[in-house]
Amino acid sequence: MELDFDIPTTSTIFTDNQAAISISHHPKFHSRTKHINIAHHFLHDLITDGTLNTIYVNMSENLADLFMKGLSRELHEDLTYRLGVLILAG
Repeated sequence: MELDFDIPTTSTIFTDNQAAISISHHPKFHSRTKHINIAHHFLHDLITDGTLNTIYVNMSENLADLFMKGLSRELHEDLTYRLGVLILAG
């Protein structure tokens, strides 16, 4: 390896989309996945062979939502504090 550091054999995707997790693990069990994109089958194959793992993260715990979604003020402030962008006034 050129950069001289180990790459984990399994990558993990944290998501708050339970349907996406379910479809990625068992695409044949969903009636609405008849015309699913080939990329989804690729992801399913990665999960099946252990290269990829998906973990459910509750919306209130998902730090990425701070950058991706419109949030309530309380949730926005909570996630901002968790990232360390703002420090709680003591």
